[in-house]
Amino acid sequence: MVGIGWLVGLVGLAWAGDISVESDTFASREEAMAQFSAVQDSLGQAPERPRLVRRYYAGEGWRFLIVVEGLDDPRAEEIASLAGGMSIIRPATPDAAAPDAVPPEPAIVVVTPEPEPEPEPEPEVLPDPRELVASERLPEAGRLLKAAVKAHGGTDGAGNRVKGAQTVRFSYDRVVPSSSGTLVAGHEFLRRGDALRLDVDIREGEGVSSVTTLTADQRGYLSVDGAVTERDGLRTLEMLERFSPEALLSIPLGLPEDVESAAEWRDLQTVGRESSGEQELWVLEGTLSEDGLGLREAAFDAEGKHLVRVSWVAEKGEVTFTYSDYRAVGVDLVVPFATRIEQDGSLVEEIRVAALELDGELAAGLFVGAGEE
Repeated sequence: MVGIGWLVGLVGLAWAGDISVESDTFASREEAMAQFSAVQDSLGQAPERPRLVRRYYAGEGWRFLIVVEGLDDPRAEEIASLAGGMSIIRPATPDAAAPDAVPPEPAIVVVTPEPEPEPEPEPEVLPDPRELVASERLPEAGRLLKAAVKAHGGTDGAGNRVKGAQTVRFSYDRVVPSSSGTLVAGHEFLRRGDALRLDVDIREGEGVSSVTTLTADQRGYLSVDGAVTERDGLRTLEMLERFSPEALLSIPLGLPEDVESAAEWRDLQTVGRESSGEQELWVLEGTLSEDGLGLREAAFDAEGKHLVRVSWVAEKGEVTFTYSDYRAVGVDLVVPFATRIEQDGSLVEEIRVAALELDGELAAGLFVGAGEE
């Protein structure tokens, strides 16, 4: 939202039913920019603005695509016709809770040249905020961020360890308030090489339990109440990746890369300390753009140096992600097992992780299609 170098995808707000249009994916930024410019020129002075987004796809790596959001049906049809390969995405409501429903993507999407690797930061010895008084100096934001980078997996980033795993098992509950009451859905996301699977179990509220599978040769299947339907492989891949740990935990997993490459993180200033339960937090404040958008605030645990809270101001309001219950699940891999997402102070969703396991045994039979053994 602030410049093309760093676009924040706060897609969790799409539960409201917004329709979007997405392009085919591109291997390079240069290829994507050609279509981005064409779509932008075609829109002219129209209020809709395209975004250049970078997403990670299992078996393919990072890909670029163009996204136009916040559309109604007639306008989506018009914009989809502006260029070849544009598809209309109609997210389901949370009441449906089927695998085609688009989950929140608390994602920081970076479109920038890959930074040169830098030496691992030395451990930072930071003052304990409980020992400071208001008249004493605050630690510099740069020192706090370096300590946070190390706590979140170092310059290589915890997210890269998840992406590089041969197998992934990610089990969690999603709690979503809706007009018909609270929806609680258990999810188990599995990845084995290029094959994916998502089991959704509706535990409370209205919805349909289901199993969605993408086979190793990229064929998609949806199973509901024992009835199996074949689905488009590419769309199944895109949908399933939105339920992955890289998507749902993208901010804490991607923090090291974002601190190194995103300008907004470089402009933070330490503004104070606060108590949150038994935690003491260092609070950093960002600088918003001229249109009032961007990173407003980030708070880090003074002891563990982990990100506890971050607030972004987007076109649809201020969105706050709160992380807690950090646990070590591997070497240099510590993730929050509880996430709370709010918009303008109202709860959008809670994510409660049960397990994140890398490189464990996953049977090939879990990823077969209809009629296969």
